Amino acid sequence: MSYQYQQTFENLHQGEIKFLLFDARGEFLASTDDNRRIVIWSMPDCAKFQEILDQSWGQITCLLWLPEDSIGRKSFCVGTASGFLCLYSQLKAQTAFHSPYALRASSAVEAVAFDAETRQLVIANEGGVIRLFGLADGTAAPTTVWKTKLQTTAPVRAFSFHHKMYPTIRGWKFQFGRSSTVNLFSPGRGVVVTLDLVTGDIVEPSKFLASDIASVSLASDQRHFIGDNVKRMPGFSLFKYPQMSLIRSFKVPQKSSTTFRNYPVYAEGDTLAVAGSDHGKVYVFDVQTGRQKQALLHSGLPVHSVATFSYPDRHVIVSGTSSICAHTRIPEPRKPRLLVKIMRWIMSELWFILTASIIAWIILQEVLGHMIKTGHCLPPQLDRKDLLSSWLRKLSISHLEQVCGAAMADAEAN
Repeated sequence: MSYQYQQTFENLHQGEIKFLLFDARGEFLASTDDNRRIVIWSMPDCAKFQEILDQSWGQITCLLWLPEDSIGRKSFCVGTASGFLCLYSQLKAQTAFHSPYALRASSAVEAVAFDAETRQLVIANEGGVIRLFGLADGTAAPTTVWKTKLQTTAPVRAFSFHHKMYPTIRGWKFQFGRSSTVNLFSPGRGVVVTLDLVTGDIVEPSKFLASDIASVSLASDQRHFIGDNVKRMPGFSLFKYPQMSLIRSFKVPQKSSTTFRNYPVYAEGDTLAVAGSDHGKVYVFDVQTGRQKQALLHSGLPVHSVATFSYPDRHVIVSGTSSICAHTRIPEPRKPRLLVKIMRWIMSELWFILTASIIAWIILQEVLGHMIKTGHCLPPQLDRKDLLSSWLRKLSISHLEQVCGAAMADAEAN
C-alpha cells in the first residue's frame, strides 16, 4: 500500500519550517521555524502540546531529542545562532517542558549529540570548537570534560557515537567508538574526524568523500549513510560507512537553477529514503535499488524539512514548508506464518491420502477376495467392511499426524 495524505497540522508557524524531529517513541514531534519558535506536537493526533518562543535565541540551528529517563520523562535540547544550547525537560511524564539551564558557546551552536550509555553531551560551534560535557541525572548543570578546536574552516555537520546515532538533522553527528573515540562528520568538506573521548585529540587519519555534501543521515546499522549533494546532480547520494565510498545517487527533480538542499532521511527501517524538493513535493525512494517509489504532494512551496517514524500499525512521513503535512502508509496485515504453513502442508497432502486410500481399498478388495476363494476365513468378530474401514482410518490418521508434525517443525525452523 502507498502513502496517503493524512492531514495538515494547525498553522502555528510563521515562515519556513527548518526542523522536524520525532522523539524516540514517536509520541511527540518537534518543529521549528525562523522566528525563534518551537512547537511540540502530540502524536498521532497531530495536536499542539506546547509552544516555546524566546526572542534571545536568534535562529534555531540544531535540535535533538534526548532519551527519556527511567520514569518516562522526556528531554530535548536546542542550539541557537546566538550561542545558546538550551535543555528542556519534563518534571513529570506527559507534562509541559521547562528549561532548567542553558549552556553558552562562543558562537552559533552548529550541532549537538548525546550518548545515553555514557551520558555525555557534545556540541560544536561554527568556529570548529568542540566541547564535551558530562550530564548528570536530574537538573544538575553539565560539567565540561574537554574542549578542542578543529583546524578547519568548514563547519562540522554531524556527530555519531558508536553504539547509537543521534542525528541533528543539519548538524554534525557523533559516534562513540569501541576504543573510546568519537567521530565527527563535516559534510561541507565531506570529511570525518575521529577524536579521543578522554583527551579530545585526533587519533585517526581523517576520511574524505569524493564530493561535498550538505547533510548526513546515518543508517541504524552504522554501515551506510545518505548525504545531500552540493555539486553533484540535484538530489542526494548513498555512501558506505566508514569507507566513505559512493554506492548510488538519487535524482530529485528540481525546478530552479540554484542549489537546493533536500535534507534526506531514512524511513521504514532504513529501506526507504525520503527527501524534500524546491517545488512542494516529497520524494520517496527505495534505498536498495534507487528507484523512485512515490512523489507526495505537500504544496507549491519548497519542502526544507522531512521526518519519518514507524509505528507498529503504520508508517508516517511529515514534511514542512510554512505548514506541516502528514502522509501515512498502513502495511498489509501479515498472515500467521505457522497456521498458514500447516494448512498448506495439510491441503497438499490430502490428495495423497485420498489417492492412497483408493488404491489400498482396491488392493484389499483383491486380497480379501482371494483369501475367501482359497478357503481362508476372516475372524468371526470382524467382517470384510469393518477390516477395510479400520485399516484406512489408521492409515489416514497416521499420515496426517506425520504431515502436521513435519509442518510444525518446518514452520518453527523458519
